[in-house]
This record gives sequence, C-alpha cells and structure tokens, in this order.
Amino acid sequence: MPVFVIDSPGSGIYINAKDSAYGAKGDGVTDDTAALQAALNAASGKACVIPSGIYLITASLRFPGNTKIFGTGVTSGGTIIRVKTGTALTTPVLCSSNWYDNSTTCGSPVEISDLQIDGNSAMSGADAHGLVAMNFWSSFDNISINNVTGDGFLYTAHSRNGTHITNTCVEPKIKRIQTRTTGSCGIHIKDSGSPVNSCTDGFLEDCIVTNAGTIGIALEMGPGWIVSGNHVYGTGTHAIYVSKCYATRVMGNYIDGYGAGTSTYISGIGMSVLDGRGSSCIGNHVGFQTNNATGPYQAFSIVGAGSNPAVCVVTDNTVIGGNQSGSIAYDLETVASQQGKLWTIYFHDNDSMGVVTRMYKDQYVTGGDIIGIGHIGSEGRAPTSSAGANAGSSPPAPVLSACTDMSGKITFGTGTSPAAGAQAVVTFFNAYATAPKVVVSPINSASASLNLHVTSTTTALTVSSVNAPAASQANTVYGFFYHVFI
Repeated sequence: MPVFVIDSPGSGIYINAKDSAYGAKGDGVTDDTAALQAALNAASGKACVIPSGIYLITASLRFPGNTKIFGTGVTSGGTIIRVKTGTALTTPVLCSSNWYDNSTTCGSPVEISDLQIDGNSAMSGADAHGLVAMNFWSSFDNISINNVTGDGFLYTAHSRNGTHITNTCVEPKIKRIQTRTTGSCGIHIKDSGSPVNSCTDGFLEDCIVTNAGTIGIALEMGPGWIVSGNHVYGTGTHAIYVSKCYATRVMGNYIDGYGAGTSTYISGIGMSVLDGRGSSCIGNHVGFQTNNATGPYQAFSIVGAGSNPAVCVVTDNTVIGGNQSGSIAYDLETVASQQGKLWTIYFHDNDSMGVVTRMYKDQYVTGGDIIGIGHIGSEGRAPTSSAGANAGSSPPAPVLSACTDMSGKITFGTGTSPAAGAQAVVTFFNAYATAPKVVVSPINSASASLNLHVTSTTTALTVSSVNAPAASQANTVYGFFYHVFI
C-alpha cells in the first residue's frame, strides 16, 4: 500500500475522504457518494486518500485529471467502494470525468491504486463497468474489481456517448488488476483507431482475470503494447486477444481454461499482426477448458491481417490439450488484406500435448513463408494406418512413430506380388474441413527409389509409388516422413 509523508491534515498536500470537510464514513451503511465525490473534486493536483472501510455509493464517482487516488489495499480490511444494495447503477463505479462528460479529448494523467471496487451484482446496462479511464500517461495498480455487468477495467479512446477522442491517450501502465465475475471483458482496451490511433504503447502486466462473460483481456489497439505475466481463466470466449499488432509483445501469460460460452471461434491467445515491426508471442502457456464450447478451440491464433509485409516471432510457447474435437494448438494464417504481401512467422521451440498443431492455413497467396527453427512438438491423438491396395498379398501392417494428424514417420513393407501404386494409407483421427496439402519425404535410399508421392482427402492421405517395390519385405524396409499443411 502507498506510504505518505504528511506535515499536517491542513497542509493541502493530500485530501482525506474521511476529513470533516468531506464526511465519508466508510461504515458499510452510509451512502458515501456525495462525500467521496466532493473529495475527488477537491483532489485535482493533489492526492486523495480513501482510508480503510466499506464505502457505499449510488451513482458513479468521477475523478478529474492530474489526480492521485489511493486506498489501503485489496486484502481484507482494505478500501472497498461498493454499489449499495438495491441500486440499479447503469454507469461505472469509478470513471474519468472526461469520459463521463463526453469530452472530445482525454484527461490529464492520473494514478489510482490499492482499491477494491464491488459492483455488488447490482449493476446493469452496457456502461455498467467497474473502472473507466480516458487519461494519458496514467498508472493503475493493485486494484480489485468484482461483480459488474460491463467491463471490469476499461481503458478507452471513446467517451460515454461513443465519440472517439481527437488526441492520443498513450502509454498507460496497467498492473496487478484483478477482475472477477464481469458481464463483458475483464480488461478492455477500446480504440477503433478513427480518426487517430489513441491507446497505444501501454503496459498490461501481472493481472488476474477470471469469469469474464466474453473476452478475458481484449486489446483493440495493440501497437507498442507489452502484455505479460497475466493469468486468465474461466472466460466466455477468448482469453487474450490483441488486434492491430505491430511492435507488440505478448509474453509469459498463463491461460488456464477459456471458452466456456458459445462462439464460432475461440482462442487462448490471439494476435492480428499488421506490419513488419516485429511483434512477438513468447513463453506463454495455454491449457484447454474442460467443458466444450460450440466453436473450435485454438490455443494460439496468429494472423497476418495488414496490407503491408508483416512479421511475428512465435517461440517457446506450450499448449496442454483436452478432449475437444477439432481443436488446434497453433493456428497460423492470413486474411484477405494480407494478400500479395509478405507474411513471415519465425516459429520455433513451441510444444503441444494432447492437441494437434496446424502449421499453416493460408487461403491467399501472400508471397510469405513460415520459417520453422529448432524443435516443433505436436503430440496430438494418433491417426491409424493400413497397407495400400498395391502393397501385395498379405502385407505387414505399417508402423507409426510419433504420429499425429499433422506429422509423423511411417515405415511399411510388402506382401507377395506388389505393384506400383498405393503402398500405405493414413486415416486421420479428426477429419479436416477441406483436403489438406501433404508433403512426404523418404526415410532411406530404398524408399527414395520407389519415387513416392501423396494424395489426400479430408479423412486420409495415401502414399503411392511410381516404381514397384520388392516383394515380401518387412514393415521396416520402406518408409516416409509426412507433414500436413492447411
């Protein structure tokens, strides 16, 4: 909790909300709305201290710019601002005056820390958020927000009536925010970018988000942000989604279950990357939600979504799967706006267990590439394999080694009277929506002499030979590596 050096109560250095001039009680019984608002109004250019206690409110508290607001922490016995039971509050518990008054510009810097905000399940409406800020160069630290029907913490470039501000609202420091049980996002950075990209170059670190009705952490404006060390679980849809990324770093986050609601597309960590200023997704851990949602689960979704060459480094991430049919560990793809532009992903030292990796999904010609460096693990459910129609009479069964629907090694032999044509068939554990592209490589010179080639359907791949193999060979004589691309 903060430490203050104060000469005397009348020094003017700080405002104490419990001073007689303001009269807040913090007793959990009195309506302290007017008293707290008076203290905040007087605190412009100063620090407003809200001592320990439970402060009941019946209307939004609005803070001016150039203000410091401090409580005494988020532990038991700290500072709690709670919506009074029976109050149908449709606006935020605590918010920027500039936002509330529909200003066309953001407010001056503020520092807010060591508070508990409790919507008391008494809030309703689209604007029933916990804390709303529209202030540049501001700091928010060690704040707990619970039981609101809107967003838990909203940092925005849009005033209350939805109008986008005309200036920038840059470089916020958002740290150690806890949001629990919110109707919409846990933490939301809202910025449409029109007419200007406002909410850029921020720090969102060491936060805890649980039971968000929609997205756990949503950044509509990702340029220059560092999103690190956050723990997100129990969300309705995505856990962390960062749009419009460039020079964006998503690092060391822990996703422990997500997508409990209904969606056609659910990602643990999603990034849409706009240009070549080197965004990165490094050292994150994603675990799948136990319960199935309607939409497909994608632990990581990294999308080229700009109109310029784009680059993203994806490394040292880990995925632990579940029993979700059709789920994907790493989904790397492009959208229409990237068509004709380079889209490069440096993808290495990523692992997955219990769920397959989709290396590439590209319905557009981008001219780009995926560059895989080092170990790429994919330990999904194994397909099955059988001898092909041209492997001869009574051939031995093919042998699968470290096989998934995406990659693996298969060795095979022949029966009597084999012929050129289908030698081995691999049946996918989960069918694809469209027939994938497959690359095969012979494992030895004997296999290379067969001149192997591959065809695929949505349910299987068939490896055939141009040349006839030798008869009556063991199931270790021939073989191939395969890799599936979508």
